[in-house]
Amino acid sequence: MAGQSPTLAPPNGNVSSYLSCTEDFCVTDTGDGIGTETPVYALDLVSSLSNTSMNIGSTEYNTAHSGIRFINDSHANSWVFAAGSEYTGLGGPGSLNILNSGTGPIYIKNGTNILYMINNGNVGIGTSSPTEKLQVNGNVSAAAYYYTSDIRLKENIEPIENSLSKILKLDGISYTLKSNGEEKLGFSAQELQKVFPELVKEDEEGYLSIDGTGLIAPLVEAIKEQQKTLDKQEEKLNKQQEEIDRLILLLENKK
Repeated sequence: MAGQSPTLAPPNGNVSSYLSCTEDFCVTDTGDGIGTETPVYALDLVSSLSNTSMNIGSTEYNTAHSGIRFINDSHANSWVFAAGSEYTGLGGPGSLNILNSGTGPIYIKNGTNILYMINNGNVGIGTSSPTEKLQVNGNVSAAAYYYTSDIRLKENIEPIENSLSKILKLDGISYTLKSNGEEKLGFSAQELQKVFPELVKEDEEGYLSIDGTGLIAPLVEAIKEQQKTLDKQEEKLNKQQEEIDRLILLLENKK
């Protein structure tokens, strides 16, 4: 507010809703207005400038923080949007932090699309009840996916045996997803569970999901098993051909 501005007349002569108004700030029984004489919210900021922004800052770079805090005392909740380092667990200078000190979720919603963060650390996109650290209700597109696989993180390492016989028990299927009508190719999780139970996971509601990438390892071993069989057959055929050629040569020499 610029200095001591004189009190203005009530807007539209409505004395009952008007408490006080200066050149820059108006107080009414419906709310406080900055740049407007008729606020419709508890705090209403209106500007004719091209950049209608509110700036909250601090010159104490190393120790202070700047932010907006919303408190609901009746539910003991606090929502904080802050940049700085003074809130425990938040990032340092230059970071943007969103903190909810209550037990409720943080969510960003646009129509039916939703980004949901619940207090156990799980994040849901398109779902409000994620059971994993990241759960997406829909398709995901990315340039690449990398899975943690460093041998230093593993123990109880054993070779995969009888892979070919197990792979031969699987049946690929085509199907339509009930949720969106998309045509898909894949496996039945229930049938896969019978052969490779370690590749199937059950969620809190009893639905099964599979680790498709985990099938790569037994498929590789199955191909290697099959190749060994083919190599042995080829070696046997070569020996049989050599014996046939030897017998033919003997017959020709007796003529």
